[in-house]
Amino acid sequence: MDAAREDVLQQVEMSANSVSGDIDLEADKLLCLSLPYAPGWHVRVDGERTELLCTNVMYSGVMLTAGRHRIELNYRTPYLTAG
Repeated sequence: MDAAREDVLQQVEMSANSVSGDIDLEADKLLCLSLPYAPGWHVRVDGERTELLCTNVMYSGVMLTAGRHRIELNYRTPYLTAG
């Protein structure tokens, strides 16, 4: 349990359609988020769009390299655009 608490998202900010935070890793790791995986979620790591993965059957995740990163997730309902 102590090892699981070491690498967590810090300074988390949440709104209706977004989640962001910072993380500092000593090694490459998979960040698993307790957000249900859905096609409308888009993730940026340090400002660059990155692939969002389906992890643990139903949650969202993103592969990260060692170092400090800014994670930003935004949700837009698929196929819904202003008409």
